[in-house]
Amino acid sequence: SSGPAVSFSSLGNTYAKSYLPYVATEIMVSDQNRQVIAFGCNPFDTTLPQDKMVVRWCDSNDPTNWDASDTTKNAGEQRLSSGAYIVTAVQNREEILIWTDSSLYTMTYSGPPYGYGFNFVGSNFDIIGPNSKVVTGSIAYWMGSNNFYLYDGKISPMPCTVRDYVFTDISVNDGDKVFLS
Repeated sequence: SSGPAVSFSSLGNTYAKSYLPYVATEIMVSDQNRQVIAFGCNPFDTTLPQDKMVVRWCDSNDPTNWDASDTTKNAGEQRLSSGAYIVTAVQNREEILIWTDSSLYTMTYSGPPYGYGFNFVGSNFDIIGPNSKVVTGSIAYWMGSNNFYLYDGKISPMPCTVRDYVFTDISVNDGDKVFLS
């Protein structure tokens, strides 16, 4: 049986402002170890505003514990360095893929005490919107503002016979309306 539900508001305003991400571009729960992960969120340091390049995760045993300074837990945070903001993230079989406005990173669970490792995969491409990606098996496909791409361990542009037709007549400002499924 489960215990009583814990409301973040019942933990007190100080706790919520000090530890929990209170603003984020995207939130997901890791399939691998059930940790809550916030992308493009406020950093652990509450004196700083939202940083759209920060990734934070809760402790694996306690979704209410986001204290990155507690070395006995594995909550943590990482600031990505390539790009201006995180656009979106998705899980595939072995890793979480994170797209910034100009780059792709992988995020893999490494266990305590670090939680996750991050690898820069590449840059000089983009993703047109937060829903313009899909994962099939362990391959991710996405639409950029001028090409289609796939990631199978490396980034490759996809050959496409309708590429010129699609990208000649698309408004990149409407990229948030693109949805792949």
